[in-house]
Amino acid sequence: MSKIPPISWDPYESLFLEESRFDGLLDPGAYGVVPDPEDRKFAALADATGSILIPQDVDLLGQSACLPIVILTPAEFLARDPFQRRVSPPYASAGT
Repeated sequence: MSKIPPISWDPYESLFLEESRFDGLLDPGAYGVVPDPEDRKFAALADATGSILIPQDVDLLGQSACLPIVILTPAEFLARDPFQRRVSPPYASAGT
């Protein structure tokens, strides 16, 4: 199998704003319903930040009814109204 070619950071850097950074604690162990322990951190982060999880991973997609987060395929996400693509207000504004 060949390696994935390197991706230049430049076109994506502006998507990762410092004020959007999440530095809180996560408990991936609370997502034991997710079969792959390596995938639990993604469910935990989506839950902690009120974000939609958009995997292509069959294990994560198969657990959408069992988790307190919205899990969509990339096609389902893109089919949504652009103004409905966020589940809740950003976590940073919740306490301020």
